[in-house]
Order: sequence, then structure tokens, then C-alpha cells
Amino acid sequence: MDCLIIMMKNKNGYYACFRAIESQLTNPATIVADNVGRADQMAEYLEHVRTNYDSETHWFESRRRPGRRDGIEVSIYRR
Repeated sequence: MDCLIIMMKNKNGYYACFRAIESQLTNPATIVADNVGRADQMAEYLEHVRTNYDSETHWFESRRRPGRRDGIEVSIYRR
């Protein structure tokens, strides 16, 4: 069975959270990380998934903050 992980809220904790569950993920797993528009707060996580997995950023205009872009990082985990 495929696994879907959605990461939201504590951007500073994305990396530690992902590393804690990484070895337990099914093959394949899709990980969606919200708030990529603030990449400085999650640089360690983004570097890890972009280096180790198929990963891409999807950008969109923020509804709550007109004129500001935000994004999600979608990564595919495969052993």
C-alpha cells in the first residue's frame, strides 16, 4: 500500500519529523510539505528530500496574502 504524508505547521521541525519516520515509510511514499515559500525555515528538510528523492516544488498564489507566492514540495520516497 502506498503511503501519503502531509507536513504542515512547524516548518522548523520538518527535517527532524521526516528523519524520525523515514525508515518506516512504505515503498513508495508521497510526502507533501506545505509552506515552501518560507524555504529558509526548512532548508535542511528541502536539501535532504531534493538530494535523495524525486522531488519538485509546486508554486501558487496565496489566497490569504494576495500578491504573495507560496508552494508545496512533493517528494516521492523509494527504497
